[in-house]
Amino acid sequence: MPIVLLIIAGIPLLSVVWWIWVDRRLSRLGATRGWRIGMSLLVMVILIGFSWVLLARREMVTMQIPAAMYALVLLWGLIFLPFMGIPIMFGWSIGSLGIQFLKRRRPVDFKPRRIQTVSEYLEEDLFRL
Repeated sequence: MPIVLLIIAGIPLLSVVWWIWVDRRLSRLGATRGWRIGMSLLVMVILIGFSWVLLARREMVTMQIPAAMYALVLLWGLIFLPFMGIPIMFGWSIGSLGIQFLKRRRPVDFKPRRIQTVSEYLEEDLFRL
């Protein structure tokens, strides 16, 4: 039974984490405000549908959930989020860390000097005195 509770608690929590991640990505990509509001509304509909499914299972809500919304909630929570949403967020995070690591390790532009001969060095040194 604990695995079922973990799944039931994980769906809304991961949905909120995914929404925050997508919202930040869209803002950095320069997406219009409409896209960000649309994603927020989509996650809100999914969370409302999820709570509706839970309340209907406990018989606290007598009105049946529409079939399309029920399918959306189940597909989102049991297929899309675990098999696509989490790996995408994880992969993007690892990739971002790798890019930051590579940016710091760039070699400094090194221009080799011309090697002076001993006589050139001595002439230079004599003129400095």
